[in-house]
Amino acid sequence: MRRFAIVLTVFLALIMAFAPSLAANEDVRVRIPDGLDTDARAQWVRDFAQDFFDLEIVSFAFSTTEVSGINILLRFRVVLEDNTLWAWGDNEHSILGDGTAINRSTPVMILDSVIAHSHRSALRTDGSMWTWGYNSNGSVGDGTTNLRTSPFNVMDNVVAKGHALSPITEEARHNIGTVALRTDGSLWAWGTNNILGNIVFHSLTPVEIVSNFTHQTHGMQTITADDGHEWLISFAPLVTPPEPEPPTPGEYIHTPTPPHHSTNSTHPQETYQP
Repeated sequence: MRRFAIVLTVFLALIMAFAPSLAANEDVRVRIPDGLDTDARAQWVRDFAQDFFDLEIVSFAFSTTEVSGINILLRFRVVLEDNTLWAWGDNEHSILGDGTAINRSTPVMILDSVIAHSHRSALRTDGSMWTWGYNSNGSVGDGTTNLRTSPFNVMDNVVAKGHALSPITEEARHNIGTVALRTDGSLWAWGTNNILGNIVFHSLTPVEIVSNFTHQTHGMQTITADDGHEWLISFAPLVTPPEPEPPTPGEYIHTPTPPHHSTNSTHPQETYQP
């Protein structure tokens, strides 16, 4: 009887220890209304995300999936007009970058001073580039393949950031490598460059691939590295917060309160929206 009591005590203690994390990691995915085209769906996600904040969203990205014909919002990431980066939703593989693997039913701030973001990485106003999350291909650039739960400062003196896209088929592409353009005009990469199943580059740390990059620094494009291999890359556009209107003489300037979640909201594979 005494042994049973001890086992029961240990069992209850384990439940109490893990219950908070289990409860916190509830399914936070949200169903997207049916019948929306691509633009309307993006607008719905933006409205859903904006409902959490007082400050205006100036850039956002989101991930969706389809289950039995139903569109599901998995997560979103936004930059507000004060250049703070926030994330919400399913946090598998610590993709949100908040230092945990816990799903987030309300947004959590990841970084401040952000001027560009895409696919588990961000560029800050001081030129520092930060990466996090799933790392099996070395896309974090920290010299390992270990998962990173929070942002890692992979490089400084960066003016534009993007990703290498692997054309698995003519229609499907997958982010597997990371690229950064530095102030001296050199283009650096890490992770993997996989062209139709042929791995032509792999590095766990940043490597210079073009010494004098002269291509555009936004949108998808094909470039040729100094070693002759082609790269399909996409640069993230810079965030441009709206210009504040000058106050009239004697006008009281209101500072918005921190982000909140509205209780009367009518709103029941990663896409970037400027």
